[in-house]
Amino acid sequence: MLKAYVDDSNMGHPAESWGMSIRLIKHEAVPGCGSFEVRFPDGRPSRFFYWDDVPGRRMRPELVTSERALEQAKAFARKVRDKADGN
Repeated sequence: MLKAYVDDSNMGHPAESWGMSIRLIKHEAVPGCGSFEVRFPDGRPSRFFYWDDVPGRRMRPELVTSERALEQAKAFARKVRDKADGN
């Protein structure tokens, strides 16, 4: 069983509660622009979901809002959880 939570002081409490810890970490070096990192406890490479909340700065087509990037990161973590649980 997997466990994912958002590791961000601005966001507060765990986003999901699963058995093994997959961490969703918010990175925001510049206000309104950053990424969510899906970090695995077994050491495999993290997956990043990049976002920008200022539409004029979204130069790359894969950039989305922070809300959408968080949804995508959570969906990816759930998919990994389901695969590990055999569902």
